[in-house]
Amino acid sequence: MKLLLARHGNTFTQEMIPVFVGSANDMPLVDEGERQASRFSQFCKMRGLVPAAVYCGPLLRTRRFAEIVCQELGLPCVPVMDERLNELDYGGWSGKTNEQVVAEFGEAALKQWNDHGVWPADSNWGAAPEAVIADLNSYVADLHKRHAPDDVVLSVSSNGRLRYFLKFIPQLFDEMAANKNLKVAPGNACQITMDETGNFKLDFWNESPAKVLAR
Repeated sequence: MKLLLARHGNTFTQEMIPVFVGSANDMPLVDEGERQASRFSQFCKMRGLVPAAVYCGPLLRTRRFAEIVCQELGLPCVPVMDERLNELDYGGWSGKTNEQVVAEFGEAALKQWNDHGVWPADSNWGAAPEAVIADLNSYVADLHKRHAPDDVVLSVSSNGRLRYFLKFIPQLFDEMAANKNLKVAPGNACQITMDETGNFKLDFWNESPAKVLAR
């Protein structure tokens, strides 16, 4: 089974100042975010990826992205909302710019999260990494029960949550963190294949549909 992953599109325009938006910040896609969903759909067509099912987190930005993909691919299914795909709760960082986070929590904390996926101390983030991993283990186990071995299943989520799919492959999260490659950019695609014995391999990570379509 192919676990096709997408990060939702942009929630900020070029004129807006970006801030940390987590599960407590239910922002809609901006126009470019909707165009990114369309490019993701074209990317799927080019790669011959036809999802048998589409799941998404509960936030407006993930739900809308998933809806556009379903519509543009002409899928007979509708997106299924799943709380286990929700974005992280960034606690004291929510709604703050990078500069504000640095001023309040320190540059090292911001750099460690952005580059290496290390959760900050004393920032009141919700849940813990172990809870996020447990959620995804439960989610993928359910997909394994529901879908055929040759199905493509699309999951639309957010940057903070998506990186934990790498935990299904031994040592890969740590390797990607060491190389500062955990982040998934808005509208980008990833894919992990799960075989019938429950083993996983990475097919691609943080691939840009816009660049693929422009080749």
